[in-house]
Amino acid sequence: MRRSALPLFLLTLGLFVACSNDPDDAGNLAEGNTSSGSVAGHTLVPASALSTPLEGGTAWVIISSQADVCADRKGQTTRPNIDILTFQLGRAVDNEIAPLTPGEYDAAAVPGPGEVRAVEAEFNHVDDDCKATRPNDEEEATSGSVTLTKVDLSDGGLIEGTFDLVFPPNGERLTGTFRAPVCNYEQPSVGEDWTCAP
Repeated sequence: MRRSALPLFLLTLGLFVACSNDPDDAGNLAEGNTSSGSVAGHTLVPASALSTPLEGGTAWVIISSQADVCADRKGQTTRPNIDILTFQLGRAVDNEIAPLTPGEYDAAAVPGPGEVRAVEAEFNHVDDDCKATRPNDEEEATSGSVTLTKVDLSDGGLIEGTFDLVFPPNGERLTGTFRAPVCNYEQPSVGEDWTCAP
């Protein structure tokens, strides 16, 4: 899988913040989440979204067709026949990780001096057995951007913005908006299986 421009940012992706979160803050509403376009015959119909802070002020955003993605992530549960769009967002200033701020994050960003805003965006369809169906070399956007209009990674906060992304192999495009409340949960250890629940 292609990796984007901020190696230090990518090193933090597995380091999720583990703390309690009020259920009222969970990303369990479709409000503010929209999507147009399709990839490999699948169309994302958002039912919920979440954002999870990572170390250094970076963040992970998930937009899902499942109804309560925050509760499922906390319970290490996934659902069959869903579509998921994820963003891994990072910002660097002179090659040092910096907190996220509103602005445009580029799916094709390259490292360098000054300010760099990068996003890794992946789209996948999950089948009847809760298995991802798209090959690794096709799930990640090759161009486009995510624009953040609001960034508040405190408890009870949220990330809002828009996306316009192009996916291989046929240059199919997804555009839309998102409103992703903060949902803190622990990432399971490597190799630990999640529950596939109907």
